[in-house]
Amino acid sequence: MMTLTGLVSSFAMGTTIFIGQRIGEKNPREALSHAIAYIRVCGAGGKGVEIAFVMVQGIIGAFCVRVPVSFFMSRIRPVSLFRVGLATPCSIVVQILLCFGCMIYIQKKCVAADGVV
Repeated sequence: MMTLTGLVSSFAMGTTIFIGQRIGEKNPREALSHAIAYIRVCGAGGKGVEIAFVMVQGIIGAFCVRVPVSFFMSRIRPVSLFRVGLATPCSIVVQILLCFGCMIYIQKKCVAADGVV
């Protein structure tokens, strides 16, 4: 199963890079507009709160959790790849909690605006 998952994700990444190269070699400004459109599509339909949340969630997960946890785990002697690798699951847990928080925020905001869930 892991091999199939790796194959599919590698194909998807390769295709995305190939398309980006073809768009970028024609017109760099067009490549930027396509990148922004791609982010809007992936960011829950292009709504401002969701797009900002996706960006902030990625930054918090990478720089505020993953990097510090891997750094501190690398300082524990003897250094273990397992301990350093725990940074990724810690980051995922924080990002999932952030998603739940954002979902609750948006739901309360919709209830306040419409009066209906």
